[in-house]
Amino acid sequence: MKPHLENRTFFSSDFHFNHDKVIIYSKRPFKDVNHMNEELINNINSVVGEHDTFYILGDFVFAKHVDQILYIRSRIKCKNVHWIKGNHDKYAFSPLVEKAFKSIRDYLEIEIKGQKIVLCHFPILSWHRGHHGSWMLHGHSHGSLIYPNTLQNKRIADVGVDCWNFFPVSFEQLLEKFKNCEDITHH
Repeated sequence: MKPHLENRTFFSSDFHFNHDKVIIYSKRPFKDVNHMNEELINNINSVVGEHDTFYILGDFVFAKHVDQILYIRSRIKCKNVHWIKGNHDKYAFSPLVEKAFKSIRDYLEIEIKGQKIVLCHFPILSWHRGHHGSWMLHGHSHGSLIYPNTLQNKRIADVGVDCWNFFPVSFEQLLEKFKNCEDITHH
């Protein structure tokens, strides 16, 4: 694999590592949970470089113990991983787990190359600075959410793996997706 010329930023959500039922619920094309775990880890490592930045927007690992989270995290080569906590993220705020991530939050606002981005596991229908071009990236709905008419052609996206062929999505891919979109109105 050739090295990246610049560090890139990636987003994803709803991996549900170790959750065998998500294969059925989300109609995922994996024969079992081990197959799913391996494919998802391989997909991450095939596009996200060691020095890139990776935001996971919730529902990372179905864990019965902290060690299960740490094991999956250790398999991801990227050093700069931020975790936005989802509704199924038990143990996310354990001191051992916190050391394995750059940050763990419930909600985060970032800026990349002048682009303001709101990150939350849950979709927000009227987000901060959405009327001034900011993006709203979320997970949780596994691609099943139908945005209301007021959000059609707006800068909101489900970055869950079920929506992006089980790969993380890059900042550049989202920039392309949103290039002809409009601001939301908040009044």
